[in-house]
Amino acid sequence: MSPEELEYGVPLDEITNVYTLGALAFALFGNYKRDLEHWSLPKEFYTVAVKAISTDRTKRQQSIQELMREWKSCVDSSYLRRE
Repeated sequence: MSPEELEYGVPLDEITNVYTLGALAFALFGNYKRDLEHWSLPKEFYTVAVKAISTDRTKRQQSIQELMREWKSCVDSSYLRRE
């Protein structure tokens, strides 16, 4: 749950959903822990996920599309390293 969801009357928006997707990434790839030690993907994915769960919403990706672009960039660079 994003920090803004804990405040009564605060509007929820796409940036709130970015937080939720970042938290989901930690559930899937970090064993519900938010540290690099438990992270199962390359570090650049961790960097994207950490940005998404920033408590300061201005420091998060400002749209789901931005989050997905950053994630896809990690996928692309991981794929290139394998070749």
